[in-house]
Amino acid sequence: MARERVLHEIITSVTESRPEVELVRSRVLELSESAHEVLAISARVADQEVERLRASAEEVQQQLLSLVMIAIAVALIAALVLTRAIARPIAQLDASIRQLGGPDFSLPIRVEGPQDLRDLGRRLDWLRQRLAELEAQKNRFLRHLSHELKTPLASLREGAELLNDQVAGPLAPPQRAVVAIMRDNSVKLQRLIEDLLDYQRALHAAASLDVSTVRLDALVREVADAHRLSALSKGQRVELELEPVVVEADVEKLRSIVDNLLGNAVKFTPACGTIAVRARESGGAVAIEVIDSGPGVPVVERESVFESFFRGRAKAGGRVEGSGLGLAIAREYVEAHGGRIALVSEGQGGHFRVTLPKRPQPVELGEPA
Repeated sequence: MARERVLHEIITSVTESRPEVELVRSRVLELSESAHEVLAISARVADQEVERLRASAEEVQQQLLSLVMIAIAVALIAALVLTRAIARPIAQLDASIRQLGGPDFSLPIRVEGPQDLRDLGRRLDWLRQRLAELEAQKNRFLRHLSHELKTPLASLREGAELLNDQVAGPLAPPQRAVVAIMRDNSVKLQRLIEDLLDYQRALHAAASLDVSTVRLDALVREVADAHRLSALSKGQRVELELEPVVVEADVEKLRSIVDNLLGNAVKFTPACGTIAVRARESGGAVAIEVIDSGPGVPVVERESVFESFFRGRAKAGGRVEGSGLGLAIAREYVEAHGGRIALVSEGQGGHFRVTLPKRPQPVELGEPA
């Protein structure tokens, strides 16, 4: 700036004579060199400032990245803590609801967590107490019913047997026919009462399984041997097609399933008919099939055959004797194992198929079987 002022003064100080050219040119060259030097210094300063800003930006970026990572970690920890805090009472609610769906109402229900969930837990415990009271009342009613019905029924049966044996004196043929009707119906009534009580016990026991390793082929053969005399009395032939299969199941409930299916087949199969019982493993599950040569299940009855107290009709139109609980109990026990029981519509005669997992998979509450 000083050289600029000096050059300006040289050019403007003499107005009448022209300044010397060499002097002016030297001053201009000096000024130009100074300007280039200023530009170089400015460029270096600008580069240094840019480099400083770049370093500052990278440092800020690293700090932001660290803060973001810390924030994510804190958020994840907070989410895990909150999830655990929320999941624990929800899991307690789930376990409590499952408990209400089981046969045991003795354990109290307690739910921890927010006040709303604790209130809900108290409501569920109140419901548990009500269910326990209702279960006790039902069991008490069944005990009283069994006692009140069996006592007079036993006297009636004993009297009918005494009359039939003519202990009180000889009977005329019409009187003996009446006594035979009384005796047969008293036996039938006693059997129906016992079936009803057995069905109530079956419903209560279906919610719990005593699982053990079972040789399915041996169990089916054992049940078939128990029905062989009944089948022989009707001239029926029982054919067994059993593969060596091992399954994890409740042995008593599994025996009841096979017993009810085979007893149903013996009942509906005509004289000199054939009953086939099969057991095999298929795709990680086991299948039990009972096929008879009877009249089969009419189309209109296929939706109701597994309902409680349903008794089908024979082709002749007469109602089949029985309580109508065998297939209903079998269905309850099959579903307790997480399996399926179905009536196969293909072919002639009755064809029932039970499919069970190799390890029981109980049906969830509210879940369709």
